[in-house]
Amino acid sequence: MAKSVEERVGLEEEYGRLKSRSKANRGVLEYELEQKLEEARRRELEAQKELDEAVYDILGLSKVERKQVEDGLKKLQEMRRQRTRA
Repeated sequence: MAKSVEERVGLEEEYGRLKSRSKANRGVLEYELEQKLEEARRRELEAQKELDEAVYDILGLSKVERKQVEDGLKKLQEMRRQRTRA
């Protein structure tokens, strides 16, 4: 998991330095970096899901309980986003 996050953060930093201001001026390097960044984000989400499932298994949660936890976390994240917008 940590490796996935590290990879994504590094790519985001590189992308921030390389990114052009205009979409019309996007170069091949920027496009390739966007693709790598999307793949890194996908791998990070996959690693997070594996970690979540391992924790749920350790806690002995049923599928219904896992869904309840995930729904609750989504609600908390949305509440936090709304607070930061205000």
